[in-house]
Amino acid sequence: MSTSTHSTSLAATLAAYTPPPAPVSRFMRFFWWCAGANQAFLEKSPTDHIKYGNIGATVVMTSFMAGISMTYALHAVFEATWIAVAMGLVWAGAIFLIDRSIVTSMRKPSRDAKFWSFETWSEIPFVVVRFAVAIVIAFTISKPLEVKIFEKRIAAQISKDKLEEELLAKDAISEINGVEEQKQAVQLANEELKQLEETSKEEPPRQDYQALKSGRVTQVDAFNIISRDNSKQIANNESKIRTTKNRQTRAVKDANGSILGYELTAAGKRIIGDLTRKNKQLKNAIAEKRSAVEVTDREMKRIRTDYESELAVRRGDAMKAKLKRSKAAEAADSATSARQAKNDKILRQSYDTLANGNYPLMTQISALGKLTAANELEIKDKTGKVIEKKATGDEALKYASWLITLLFLSIETAPLLVKLFSKRGPYDDELELAEHLAWVRMQYEKSDINSKINRKLEAINQTDERIKRTVEARQQSMFETSTKSLEKKQELELANNEQLLRLIAEKQLSLADELVKQWYEKEVEKLKPAPAAELPPSPITTPQNTTA
Repeated sequence: MSTSTHSTSLAATLAAYTPPPAPVSRFMRFFWWCAGANQAFLEKSPTDHIKYGNIGATVVMTSFMAGISMTYALHAVFEATWIAVAMGLVWAGAIFLIDRSIVTSMRKPSRDAKFWSFETWSEIPFVVVRFAVAIVIAFTISKPLEVKIFEKRIAAQISKDKLEEELLAKDAISEINGVEEQKQAVQLANEELKQLEETSKEEPPRQDYQALKSGRVTQVDAFNIISRDNSKQIANNESKIRTTKNRQTRAVKDANGSILGYELTAAGKRIIGDLTRKNKQLKNAIAEKRSAVEVTDREMKRIRTDYESELAVRRGDAMKAKLKRSKAAEAADSATSARQAKNDKILRQSYDTLANGNYPLMTQISALGKLTAANELEIKDKTGKVIEKKATGDEALKYASWLITLLFLSIETAPLLVKLFSKRGPYDDELELAEHLAWVRMQYEKSDINSKINRKLEAINQTDERIKRTVEARQQSMFETSTKSLEKKQELELANNEQLLRLIAEKQLSLADELVKQWYEKEVEKLKPAPAAELPPSPITTPQNTTA
C-alpha cells in the first residue's frame, strides 16, 4: 500500500514539474530533420527543442555557404552561370548529407561516464575525419573568395609580373649579336646531321652487339658442322630404313593361303624404330643450333632497331634545331623591331585585361600566392654581390588570407562543434533507451531463432540416428541372409562333389574288375594244354626204352 502511494505521489510531482507541450512549428521540425533527430522522441523532451533546432540550422547554414562558395569558384573557372549554379547545388547537397550523417551518428556519453573513459573518447574518430574534410573544403572554397576580396591587389601584381616579363624579353632581344653567329649555328647543325648520317650506316657500337656478333660466328660454324654431319648420317639412316623395308618384310596370308599383304618383321620394326629415333635426335640437334642462331639474330636485330630509333630521334632533334637556327638567321635582321612590336602589343593586351578583369582563376591564385609569400628579393651590384635583401610578401595580406581560411574552417565545422559541445539531455536518454530496447529485442529474437535452430538440428540428429539404426539393421539382415545362402550353396556343392566322387570310384572299380577279368581270361588261355598231334617229339628217352 505504501509503495503504491509513493508511486502515485512521485507521478503527481513529476506531472507538476513537467511543462505543458508547446506547439512546434513546421520551421522547427524542418531543422530537427536537418539535425537528423527522431521527432517522436524529441517531442517528449521540450528542453532539447532549441538545441536540436540550432544544430539543424548550423547544418543548413554550412551547406548554404559551401554552395555559394563553390558556385563562385566554378563560375570563375567555367564562366558559365548555369554550370556553376548546378555544381554549387550538388556541392551544397553533398556537404548537407555529410554533416547530417555525422551529427546523427554522434552519441553523447552516459551521465556517469568519466572524461578519460572509452565511451567519452569513442567519438574522436568522427571528429578527426570531419575536421580533415573541413580543412580540405575550407582551403578549396576560401581561395576563390580571397581572389574576389583582394581583386585589385591581385590585378596589380599580375600587371607587375607582365611588365617584368616584357623587360626580360627586351633584355634578351638586345643581346642578339647578328647573322654570322646564327650562320655558324646552322653550320654546326649541318655537320651534326652529316655525322649522324654516317653513323647510321655503321653497326651499333654497343658492347653487347659486338659480343653477339662474335658469338654468332661461332654459332654459325657449329650449326654448319653439325648440319653437315647429321645430314649425312640422316641420309644414311634413311637408306638403311628403305633397305630394311625391302628385306625385312613377310607376306600376310589368310586361312586359305591367299596373300593379303606384306608387313615388317619384328626385327625390321625394331631396326626402323631405332633408326627413326636416331634421325629425330639428329634433327633436334640441328634445330637446336639453328634456334640459337635465330635467337642471336633477333637480339642483334632488336639492338639495331633501338640504335636506329635513337639515331632517328637525334636526327629529328638536329633537324628541328637546324630549322630553328635557320629561321633565326633569316629573321635576325628584323628580329628586334618585330619582337619590340609584339611586346608592345602584349603590354596593351595586359592593360586591357586589367581593365576588363578577365584573368584566369589560376593566374589570380598564383598572383595571390606571390603577394602572401614570405620570400626575400636579393639586390646585387654589378659584381654580383648582394647589397640588400627586401621582403616581397605582404604580411597584412598573408594574415588576412589565413583569417578568411580559418573563418571558413569554423563555418564548415560548426555542426560538429555544436553537437560536440552540447550537453546531454532527455532526448539522448530516450534515444539510448530506445536503442537498448531494440538491442534487447534483437538479442531475444536471436535467442529464439537459435533455439528453433537447435530444436530442428536435434530433430534432424534423431532422424539421422533412426535412419542409421535402420540401415545397420538392414545391412545385418542382408549379411546374415547372404551368409546362410553361401553356407547352403557350399553344402550343396560338397554333396554334389561327394556324389560325383562316389560315381567315379564305382566306375573305376568296375573298370578294374573288367581289366582283371580280361587278364584272367588271357592267362587261363595260356595255361590250357595243346592237342596231341600238335605236340613235338620229346628228345629225351626214357630209361625203360634204353634197357630194352
